[in-house]
Amino acid sequence: MLGALACALASSGLVFDSSLGPNFRFDFTGVRGPLNNLGGISLTEIRLYDAQGVLLPPEAIHKVENEGGGHFPQEVPASLVDGRLDTKWLDLEFITGETTASSLSITLVAGAPEPKSYDFVTAMVQIKRDPTVWSFSRLTPCNDWYPLASVEVLSPPLARRVPYATVTGGRFAIPELPLTDEELIACTP
Repeated sequence: MLGALACALASSGLVFDSSLGPNFRFDFTGVRGPLNNLGGISLTEIRLYDAQGVLLPPEAIHKVENEGGGHFPQEVPASLVDGRLDTKWLDLEFITGETTASSLSITLVAGAPEPKSYDFVTAMVQIKRDPTVWSFSRLTPCNDWYPLASVEVLSPPLARRVPYATVTGGRFAIPELPLTDEELIACTP
């Protein structure tokens, strides 16, 4: 079963590393807009929470990558998990011709608590850059991204530097990876 599933999943350049914590990916495909002369996609923070609702500290994050993204030196992906509201991430490559897409992968350190929910914090300016549509995936030991959720938020917060939870009624849950131990062992390198 896993072999067929693995063939259907999108691969990436990120390789599963059992010495680190889990890897998650956000694939953004929509923003508030309008799309004309957009100038990118942006957030101030991505916040990850453990099962008790405790915010994971910046030290729990090994790295954040925006494969194929373009940004200014002060608006890098690492700004998303620095715990500060005076920094932001901006991907200027969000619109390339007819394509609207941006991917962010987050790798936790070994031993970090397993995140069970997440939230976004709006960027300081440009409400048109607020993400509205994304999918959420987890990297399996087979080096494939397993899709866990697709999300659409029609109206992100208009206020700046505030969590999406203020308009969505709560944080976004992170579903469990629905693979059995046998399936995971079958593809472990």
